[in-house]
Amino acid sequence: MTTDDPNVKVSPNPSSGKFVISSKDALQDVSVYNLLGERIIFLEQARGLTSAEIDLAGFGKGIYIINVADGKKISNRKV
Repeated sequence: MTTDDPNVKVSPNPSSGKFVISSKDALQDVSVYNLLGERIIFLEQARGLTSAEIDLAGFGKGIYIINVADGKKISNRKV
């Protein structure tokens, strides 16, 4: 189920490319997609943690979708 989970925070937004994802629940999967729907980052090492850092500085400026799953629900954030 995809939700707008208020427990998942992405900051700062906007930024120069580095973001921190934090959640009250342990993260299961964290993926970043470009607007073409291509997955450009998958953070496997975030599994089981409550926060993770994403660095998009190597990618072009633009809008990206961060998909965060905690095993029960999926939350999407636009950055």
